[in-house]
Amino acid sequence: MMVCPHCQNRARLLFQTRDINRRLSDATFDYFRCETCKLIFLSPVPDDLGSYYQRDYYKTPTTLQGLAGASARHAHKLETVRRFKAGGTALEIGAGYGDFLYQLKQAGFEAEGIEMDAGCCQFIEAQLGLPMTNTQAPLEAVRGAGQYDVIAMWHVIEHLPGFGAILQEAAAHLQPDGILILAAPNPDALQFRLFGRYWAHVDAPRHVQLIPMSLLEATLLRHGLRLVFASTCAEGQQAEQFGWIKSLMNRLNIFIPPSEAQPAEGDVPRSLKYRLVRGGMHVTVQALIAVTRPFICRRGQGSSYTLVFQK
Repeated sequence: MMVCPHCQNRARLLFQTRDINRRLSDATFDYFRCETCKLIFLSPVPDDLGSYYQRDYYKTPTTLQGLAGASARHAHKLETVRRFKAGGTALEIGAGYGDFLYQLKQAGFEAEGIEMDAGCCQFIEAQLGLPMTNTQAPLEAVRGAGQYDVIAMWHVIEHLPGFGAILQEAAAHLQPDGILILAAPNPDALQFRLFGRYWAHVDAPRHVQLIPMSLLEATLLRHGLRLVFASTCAEGQQAEQFGWIKSLMNRLNIFIPPSEAQPAEGDVPRSLKYRLVRGGMHVTVQALIAVTRPFICRRGQGSSYTLVFQK
């Protein structure tokens, strides 16, 4: 019998899959679903999980101008913050190459970040002059952090085994009325129901879990945070388009290496193969989005959720 790592109740095998997105190995990975809390989790987590994060995992811009362009494509992040905070101190856990930190600095926040990729940390420190903690142990880094008005984890929590511990620490490091922002793949998504193990956001084995929104709400309520905003469409049509196209490619066994599909700077032409495949799917996917988006937004079935909790 498999035991859920979160609530210690019984879990059943949901599916087996491989690293379909990046194809860095031929290993098979088992995902289970807890019968009680509905957490979907990978077990066992590979001992060499870090090896599945290749150097091209982050397409780090090379200039401040490139960072500004990349940041503009994620304007929803700052828009979400501004619903509740006009300024103050902010911590991003899993900062990547710094698109959100760039937005925070431009908006006048006193910001800092935690990131496991040393190159990303060096880029942020050099281009933005913001303090960064480079670590493979984000939980320990948060424990040693200060108090913040904003703590954000944009598509990070799904990568961290034992998510309850870091949420508890994040809650403890919020100022009164501070907000915690979480964005992650949505296991209630229509795309997941259609594609299952081929869904782009399974992303085995890098995504060690898919966490239901209700489970996050219940977990953070115990730590004194209440849910004040929830959306599965806040990331916009672009996020849905990625999910449809990449999942269809996975299901049809069409693979384009990430280095060809995602150049570092937004104005660098993508590979011919990528453009042909994407172009061929574009019309179909746009029709799917037009038909499904109103429905999935109302029903909370978008491919990812954005949640805001307040202390």
